[in-house]
Amino acid sequence: MYILFHNHKGRQLESLQRSHHWGQTTGPAINDLVKQRIGILAYGSIGRQVARVTRAMGMEVYAYTASPRDTPESKKDTGYIVPGTGDPNGEFPEKWFSGTDKESLHKFLGSGLDILVLSVPLTDDTVGLLGKDESEVLKGAGKNTFICNISRGPVINHTELAKALKMPLEDGGLRGAALDVTDPE
Repeated sequence: MYILFHNHKGRQLESLQRSHHWGQTTGPAINDLVKQRIGILAYGSIGRQVARVTRAMGMEVYAYTASPRDTPESKKDTGYIVPGTGDPNGEFPEKWFSGTDKESLHKFLGSGLDILVLSVPLTDDTVGLLGKDESEVLKGAGKNTFICNISRGPVINHTELAKALKMPLEDGGLRGAALDVTDPE
């Protein structure tokens, strides 16, 4: 929901509404999500439902998992599935990335993501998963990525996230972030 809110300048529209003013928002035009690329870091049941919803809005879905999903059987969701939700057969991603090393993660992050959704579990391997190096990779992709963290706060180095958010867009800064959780919470 926050991805839509951000892309449609929800804060500016709320401000105009509070002041009883009907007018134009400032800055770049409101963006539809159609043809934007969303990267879902961890393609479990939650990530798959994000894919279903964003695919329905016309987005191109890229998925990232720890292990390869190169056969139809390996792409299937073997966890709990509420009927009619998610991507039970792994059909939505246009591209699938995998790995547990920084090089694999950076290949995914450098794939030109408009939006990055983090839905990873909090483990020793995911603490600090997104830090300075990953911000540089996103910056280098030239998309001014919007980050949405629906996993756990410690997955992101918040000092580096704040720096990337303060960086001007023309210098490769992030477009924005929606944080369901922070560190510390």
